[in-house]
Amino acid sequence: MAIILAVSVNANGTIYENPTGGITVKKLDTGGYELDYSGQFTQPPVVVTTLNYPRWDCDWSDHGGMKDNSVIVSVTVNRAIILTGRSGLISPLDRNFTAILVGNVSSN
Repeated sequence: MAIILAVSVNANGTIYENPTGGITVKKLDTGGYELDYSGQFTQPPVVVTTLNYPRWDCDWSDHGGMKDNSVIVSVTVNRAIILTGRSGLISPLDRNFTAILVGNVSSN
């Protein structure tokens, strides 16, 4: 059986929305975030992430670029590392992002 977890994370590493629960966030460094979901899955989940910029409530005229991005660095059974940045920069940059995780749980 599979479950879905979802989280929206502010650029400073705090949680904006966590509708499913089961995820905590730790800001590692500039643009680097660890999603901890220990004990939720029996094997590494599928993780999908996307960037939100410049803020959660912006309208069409105030948006980021198509190359602004969030990247999945690694995924294990207990955690995922996400890196965010802006197009044209080599270094990571703090940005809002969302993540959806889908994975198997024990059938016990």
